[in-house]
Amino acid sequence: MLVVYEPLKTTGATTPNVIDRMALAACARRVSLDVTTPGEALLFKRLELDAQGRLAHREGAPVRDAITSLYQRALLRNPTPTEVDTLSQLSTRMESMGSQTPGRDWMTLACFTVLSSAESVFF
Repeated sequence: MLVVYEPLKTTGATTPNVIDRMALAACARRVSLDVTTPGEALLFKRLELDAQGRLAHREGAPVRDAITSLYQRALLRNPTPTEVDTLSQLSTRMESMGSQTPGRDWMTLACFTVLSSAESVFF
């Protein structure tokens, strides 16, 4: 058994894929838990989905609160206004792409965006 106590001098060719897959899996799991048990939600609290699976209030406080929670938990800081706007606009894009579950997809991709950012991975 190989035990590594010192960091490797170089990263492997598959390292970016591993980071992306781990972040995506973690985000999908968190979204599933938050949507199925909203009373115990950690990140996506008070987000309502309409009959088409879209975020009911894209511009509302719950969406901004979810984005803020993502940044605080992942990066230990508040998001900038530009970051909030960018992630808020992502929900409109998800809807325009024909997703069957645009609200859940938005939650997953917003989480993935923050967790897979260079700031999250390297700092």
